[in-house]
Amino acid sequence: MEKIFLIIMTVMMLCSVTTIAAAEEQPQQRDSGGQQSWLGIKIRTLTAALAQQMGLKDDKGVLLVDVAEGGPAAKAGLKKGDVVVECEGVKISKASQLTFLVSVETPGTQVPVKVIRDGFSITVNVTLGEPPPK
Repeated sequence: MEKIFLIIMTVMMLCSVTTIAAAEEQPQQRDSGGQQSWLGIKIRTLTAALAQQMGLKDDKGVLLVDVAEGGPAAKAGLKKGDVVVECEGVKISKASQLTFLVSVETPGTQVPVKVIRDGFSITVNVTLGEPPPK
């Protein structure tokens, strides 16, 4: 019986890891109960190799792969290549964390976002928007 339980738990863990990994390079958008908030970014979890390549001391954070022109992140001054390390006072180590934190807020909410840019830490206040119509 214990072996069956362990097999089931292992399969469940593998499925959840696969889901998280697949979601990490997706554009930041998520349903928040009718009103969807939007930063206007594409993100990727920072890896040790990527952090080393970028000359960063720490490999915790989320790389901004793209910033939508005219979107909330761009209006606040965030740029492609910035590394988000904190949002609303919560340290960020995975793309899914940032996506979740934004998803639970409503458009119009202002959130502090701390990034590393060119070796310096800066904090900007981003006013979340609504995604553009498709």
